[in-house]
Amino acid sequence: MKVLLVDDDPGLLELGSYMVGKRLGHEVHLARNGVEALKLAAEVEPNVVIMDIWMPEPDGFQTMYALQEAGYRGVVIMTSALPGQEVEVARHGDIPFLAKPFSLHELEALLKLGDGS
Repeated sequence: MKVLLVDDDPGLLELGSYMVGKRLGHEVHLARNGVEALKLAAEVEPNVVIMDIWMPEPDGFQTMYALQEAGYRGVVIMTSALPGQEVEVARHGDIPFLAKPFSLHELEALLKLGDGS
């Protein structure tokens, strides 16, 4: 499965890459912002995009909507370390949410959404 990780924190990208790629064995692509995410999503057609909500322009929600407008039909999982963000995500629809810091088991369970499990 192809997974695109999007976060403006290099340390979290490195950790996420290790968890998704090395521990769970998926193909991983990294983007530091929404602009990079849109470009990579078009190139690699990921099954799952795991994206931080609060990034510099465009933020995670703006990027998610741009992905959808571009025809992306995979799973988008939103993440945040800020308390209460699952409520903000829920206001945007039925979007999976992963609170930071997350465990390998939480990540693995949500990634199953991308392979139809």
